[in-house]
Parts: sequence; C-alpha cells; structure tokens
Amino acid sequence: KGGAFINSGDTSMLTKALHDSMLLGRISFDNLKEAREAIWGPVIRLACQRGTNADFDKIDSHGDLIERTKDLQLRAAASVELFNLIAAASQNEVLVMLVESLAQIVLFVREKSGRVYFPELPPLRKQLAEALRQRDEARATAIVDEYLSVVHRSSTTPDKP
Repeated sequence: KGGAFINSGDTSMLTKALHDSMLLGRISFDNLKEAREAIWGPVIRLACQRGTNADFDKIDSHGDLIERTKDLQLRAAASVELFNLIAAASQNEVLVMLVESLAQIVLFVREKSGRVYFPELPPLRKQLAEALRQRDEARATAIVDEYLSVVHRSSTTPDKP
C-alpha cells in the first residue's frame, strides 16, 4: 500500500514543516511562541492529573542536572529536555510531540540570537517541579507562563533565507 514510515514519537517531520514555514514567512515566530504558550495550559493540567512520582522524580533530577551544567548551550538543550519530561508526564503523546517540535524551533532561534543566561530561570524551574509534585495546576501554569515569558523575550524572528 505504500506510504512513509514514521517512528513512534518522531517529531522531526513536524519540526521541519513548522521551521520551514516560519523561514518562508508562512507563519511568524510570534505565532510559534503563541502556540507554545497556549499548549502549556493543557500540558500542565494533564501532568498534574496524570503524572506519577517516577515522572516527578525524573523532572527533579533533570532540574538538578541543569543547575550543575555550566555550558549555556548544554543548559539550553537540557532545559528543552526538562520540558519534554514535563510533557511526558501528561501521558498524551500528541501534546508531547507538539511540545518537542515547538521547543526545538525556539531553541534554534535562540541559538541564532545568541546564548544568554537568565538568572530568574533556575528558581522558576525548582518552583515548577514543586508545583507539579503538589499537583497545583494553577501555580504550575502561572510558573510556566512566567518561564516562557522570560525565554521568549530574548528571541527574535530569524532572517528569511
């Protein structure tokens, strides 16, 4: 019957389609940031409802790893992985794929605009992990909103090719 073979959970095709559309001017970086911000409400709600102690332990451990990492590029990649772990706690594979794809594009843009250390992020990551473990949806959502606001304020739309 034919058709493309896609590995389970492989986000590369979605990431490439969104990235290419942004570079071609079909969608703006502001649209991607807005989508990323909009998707986190449901992700946090489901992570609070469905996350297991094992999920929260992984999130805590990964947050500790980020704090021990000094290289800004490695910290950024580790932060993306932290948010992938949070999305995984939602137990919704579609949301996981969307989170991963959008995060990869934002990471790409941030790399183009230069690495910056944000001293306000480490305490927000810790507070977020605590709010998730306490299953406090409202607090966790507010923390993610603040976190994304910090990260997104440094990102600029990349030049078109």
